[in-house]
Amino acid sequence: MAYGAWYQSLMIQPPIVMGRRLKPFSMIQRLTLENFDSPFITHNRPITRADVTFAVMVCSRDWAGLQAKFFHDFMWIGIWWDAIRATFYNWQSEADRLTVYINAYSDTPDVDNSKKSTHKAPWQFHAVHIICKEYHFPEEKVWNMALNRVLCYVATASESWGNDVLRDGYDTRMSALALELEKAEADHDREAQIRIQAELAELREEHDAE
Repeated sequence: MAYGAWYQSLMIQPPIVMGRRLKPFSMIQRLTLENFDSPFITHNRPITRADVTFAVMVCSRDWAGLQAKFFHDFMWIGIWWDAIRATFYNWQSEADRLTVYINAYSDTPDVDNSKKSTHKAPWQFHAVHIICKEYHFPEEKVWNMALNRVLCYVATASESWGNDVLRDGYDTRMSALALELEKAEADHDREAQIRIQAELAELREEHDAE
């Protein structure tokens, strides 16, 4: 199965537009563009050179950078200088690059309806969620972790949740079982599938009875 947007979210690299390396397109950048009625987001009017200059200024800064920019006394001097720099570029081409960049980061993950699974995300994302939550490793470290170690950590967490004292939430336990089920399905392990499905049904019944 090709995971499309799921995989792209890990591998995409922001481009250089008007000489500036953009940041990964984030919620604060989108909110800022929406707040200033940017046509890159609203699509309610044609894009102008000024729109490109402003979008580059926003998308080349993170949250702290945007706060410093908008609350700095010399904000408008910086915007004026960015506008001068923009005259050295073909702004229509740069606008196209910005559009591709924003669309790529706004791509919605596909929903997997191809089989009867209890979750839709790739199992690797569930593994990262579990390990980051349970062991507090940084996300990048988990993605780079040896696969057998990942599976050991997930199995340990799953075993711990079997103890009422250590159990850490219905949703997390369901995610762990869903991860095990998808792996069993990929391995065509019918016996494991039946066992995990029974555990899922029992967990749902316990949760509904509470």
